[in-house]
Amino acid sequence: MIKEAEFIALVCLGAPQAIATKADWTYGEVSNAHLSEAIKGALPANFKIHGAENFICAQCHFKKGESLVFLRRNKDLYVGQAWEISCLPVKAGKVDWFSNLDKHSCDAQLPIADCIKQIKDELKH
Repeated sequence: MIKEAEFIALVCLGAPQAIATKADWTYGEVSNAHLSEAIKGALPANFKIHGAENFICAQCHFKKGESLVFLRRNKDLYVGQAWEISCLPVKAGKVDWFSNLDKHSCDAQLPIADCIKQIKDELKH
């Protein structure tokens, strides 16, 4: 998810709003995002993230609050790159994370600063 994402960022998300936006998929939700820290790729200070794809078995959901997000572009839309792990909420300065970056689901919890360092280190390789 780190290498494949066009954009990785720490963002503050507004509550998702129902919408029907067509690109390669039809997206059922949109969330306003305010950029706190860009980790990979250049993002605007404020932008919209689309989720809740009509592809049922691989949807991205973006919940209100601070989150670490892994995104790509679908036409002119910012969308999740890693399906259900595209949006990792930050709670009390920690995020659900991976004990091994080869895993496909979170199984650990780390301070957000440690996760960002691990992402940056991985991007150097």
